[in-house]
Amino acid sequence: AYYVIANVGIDDVASENVVAVFPNPGNSHFTLKSTSDYSHASIRVLNALGQVIQRIESSNNEPIQFSIEGEPGIYFVVLDSDDDHHVVKLLKSSSIN
Repeated sequence: AYYVIANVGIDDVASENVVAVFPNPGNSHFTLKSTSDYSHASIRVLNALGQVIQRIESSNNEPIQFSIEGEPGIYFVVLDSDDDHHVVKLLKSSSIN
């Protein structure tokens, strides 16, 4: 016999705002999109050590394009807007030439 465990851990707090970064995984160019309307947003890209490697400010709700020039690995994209705080895990893969 075997068992399937569907949910383990703490459920995320439901939020109407969805923040997505794509493509994920990707090589170096990414797009951040939010379903929330905000008048100002601050975006930080952090490496796996938590060091801020890039800051982006936005004053409209358009998708934000950015590049990561660092080594392949795990990065975190932090979006702070009017009333929201979101963190998206991002995997930067090696560039294929």
